[in-house]
Formats: sequence, C-alpha cells, structure tokens
Amino acid sequence: MRLRLLPAMALVQVTCAVAAPQINSVQTESGGLVAIAGVGFGESCADCEVLAAYADGLRIALPVDDWNDRRIRIRVPDLNRGSSISVAVRARGELSAALSVPVPIRRSRSNVLERHSGLSVGNKGDEIIDVSRPLPECAKASAVFESAQVVNRRQRFGEATIVFSPTAGCSNCEPVQVRWFHEPTGFLDFAVSVQWRDVEGVCDNRRR
Repeated sequence: MRLRLLPAMALVQVTCAVAAPQINSVQTESGGLVAIAGVGFGESCADCEVLAAYADGLRIALPVDDWNDRRIRIRVPDLNRGSSISVAVRARGELSAALSVPVPIRRSRSNVLERHSGLSVGNKGDEIIDVSRPLPECAKASAVFESAQVVNRRQRFGEATIVFSPTAGCSNCEPVQVRWFHEPTGFLDFAVSVQWRDVEGVCDNRRR
C-alpha cells in the first residue's frame, strides 16, 4: 500500500515587538519626590530603572519609591549639579524618550557674622568670612554656599558692603569679603547672612 504524504505546514515565526515605555508628564511632590506618569512601564523588575542625566554629564539611577505600569515615584537628590535633570525610564530592555525634571532644592539661611561699632571718632574695617564646606559623601547631606548679603540693622553715616562673594555651589570657596565704615558721630550695626543649599553626595553604585 502506497502512503500519501501530506504537505508540511509552513512554520511561521511571530516576533512580538516590545514597545518602549513612554513618559507623559512629571509632577513634583513633597519630600524631594517626583511622580512620573506614562504608559508601558510594566511591573518593577531587577533591570528596571529611572536614569537621570545632570548638566555636567553625570548619569545615575534614581532611587525608586514606587513603580507600576502607569506611574513611577522617584526621589530626586540635589547633588549640587544644576536645577534640572533629564530623566528616562528603562524597562524590559527599552529606554523611553527623556523629559526634563526640576531638582527639588532646599535652602536655609544663617548669620555668619554680626558687628556693632559706635566709636565717636568713627571706625572702619574689613571682614573675611570662610564659607567653605566639604562636599558630602554617598547619601550624606551637607550645605554648600549659595549667596551672601549684608543686613544693615542700624546705621548712621555708615555702611557695610560685600566686595567679594564666591561662586554659588563652591566647596573650597574663596572667602566672602565685607568692607564697612562709619563716620564720627555715626554708628553701624550689621550682620552678614548666608544662604545655603542642602545637597547630597553621589553614590558610586548608582553611577551609569
């Protein structure tokens, strides 16, 4: 008996394209958190991450507070590297287009010098104020110099002026220089107030 061979069925290989995640919007929340809304994030996984590019070229993976398919909540550290970052989501081996995100900036202010002079013959002086602060280590916090101003509380025939102020964000800063005077029969009561920027250190295990 002769057997008939049926035609072999052609094998069709179907390749499923994986859509890249997409960021639609970002919203700043309290506590340094930023919410990213979009589509295609999927579930959290070992290789899923949010990448941040700072203005000076640093790239890090941001700490993730919460992750689901349409919303990711991240913490954006202020690393003293500008006021905004470019953020992209990596999921399932695909990378989204980047979107600009503001860096939550926290500031504080303190008086670093107070001076009073009321000599009847007049008086003058130059003040040198060290505002250097070491940059913080990984995940540690510190404050760096941002600006200085003179607060003239009481004055008569006199004035205090900042004649030099270092660059905002410096670590090994040149000192702030203040020049002041008051004439005979005058007086001067002033303070120098410094605005600090609270920043964090970079962790090597987050560099990309």
